[in-house]
Amino acid sequence: MSKKGREERHMKELRDAFDAADKDKDGKLSPQEWLQVLKITGVDANWDDVQQLFREKDRDFDGYLSFEEFTGQETKIEMAFKAMDKDGDGSISKQEFKKVCKSLTNEQVTAAFNKFDKEGTGKLNYREFCTLMHSRKEKNRKKSEQETANTPNASTSKSAEPKKN
Repeated sequence: MSKKGREERHMKELRDAFDAADKDKDGKLSPQEWLQVLKITGVDANWDDVQQLFREKDRDFDGYLSFEEFTGQETKIEMAFKAMDKDGDGSISKQEFKKVCKSLTNEQVTAAFNKFDKEGTGKLNYREFCTLMHSRKEKNRKKSEQETANTPNASTSKSAEPKKN
């Protein structure tokens, strides 16, 4: 078997293991899910061990491990940060941010930087950028949940029956 074939097989095995461990099927592993896997497979690990692993591997600071983090690959957030950090100084200026997010007004960019630039440098470092990206995901998730809750669904809607007195 070729080296590429072995690598592909290995990645599939890792994906299968990741998906089996991802009990809630949200595409990421929580510390609880990982601890459960370790215990089921007979690994002598405790909560502190899991927390340490997550501090080391959770490169986007969301408290979970994505498949990319699990396998040591570059994450989508890391790729986005690198794409925006045009001068490679390890931070994103308002100008760099605006070049990528063309639909945002200057006021919106300034508001985002005011909210997420915790160090007050006028730029977003990687951790601040991650916080911004996670807040967008959370906002979109909540919006989606609200839309779902407001959409009548045949399986969840109750038929209107007249009240019996």
